[in-house]
Amino acid sequence: MKNLLKKYLSWSSKEKWLFWQVLLRMIQIKTQLRFKNFETFKKWYAELDTEEYDFDELKQAIQRAATVSPKHFTCLPQALVFKKMARPYNVILVIGVQASEKMNLDAHAWCEQQGKVLIGDVPDFQYLPLWIWE
Repeated sequence: MKNLLKKYLSWSSKEKWLFWQVLLRMIQIKTQLRFKNFETFKKWYAELDTEEYDFDELKQAIQRAATVSPKHFTCLPQALVFKKMARPYNVILVIGVQASEKMNLDAHAWCEQQGKVLIGDVPDFQYLPLWIWE
């Protein structure tokens, strides 16, 4: 956490502002996922208002905010925040699975545009898409 604070102090005011916007959205989304059924969550998510952001700046802010609590801000909250905050760009959210040595099935969420993974790319990315949210 000390290292994060040191890095935080070196960021520009714009980067700090976006970091806090993303962190707030991740907390809201994680909380709503925890306490609402999926249909109610989708209605809430559709009404969630946000501004437009640059892909690269947004991706960096999400990665930074996820380091605050990696156990809680996993791939799904990250992908949902990215999809919402990059909504004018027609980003799709994908949830997929792959066989894993540790588990029988490993699930993952990511965002992509025209087949290119924008956030949620991982080494040995061989996930089979099960659900796509356009």
